[in-house]
Amino acid sequence: MSYFTAEQKYGSPPMMYPDARPAMWVPLRFWHRRDIYPFVPGEDIDAVPALVVVNHERWCASCPSCGGAQIPSMTDHWYFCGDCLNSEDDYKLIPLVWPSDPSPHGIMSELSLRRVVSQCNWLPGDTLDFLRTETIKSHPEVTAETLPNRLAGRWTAPVGPTHHDDDIQRFMKIARIPKHVKAMDTHKIRYR
Repeated sequence: MSYFTAEQKYGSPPMMYPDARPAMWVPLRFWHRRDIYPFVPGEDIDAVPALVVVNHERWCASCPSCGGAQIPSMTDHWYFCGDCLNSEDDYKLIPLVWPSDPSPHGIMSELSLRRVVSQCNWLPGDTLDFLRTETIKSHPEVTAETLPNRLAGRWTAPVGPTHHDDDIQRFMKIARIPKHVKAMDTHKIRYR
């Protein structure tokens, strides 16, 4: 499982803006406003900060003004919304708050124990003990006894169908994909 930040997902600034700071990589790369040309904003220290959460196995920062979300930067703790352009804060960057207790790495290691992407979520205020309890509750194969082995990398998945296999079979049925097509070949099918 990969929990991307802007630096990991994009690696470098957009081609048109080689000097852009990491907080601006996502908004400049996906600028969709036609009424305002891209610009480099200033910083507003007194603004309401944007909070970082984990949503379906991805780091997200939500705009406190409009609710828009995007992949945050872990090295540049500022946020600029690509939707509302932080218009309530005079079009300036606002502070970005990453979790400190528990650390991002602790959260990622705890959530990596879950196999279902829709269950890989973290909100500010969730502790590692709470995440561990949720993991044990939602995954019967993970018990308090097997958890140390799983954290150390010595855990093996149970043999047999998983929820993911059921989802693929359900998708193939809904999409009317012939039964002779294997689940791994679904990306080769053209949809009309």
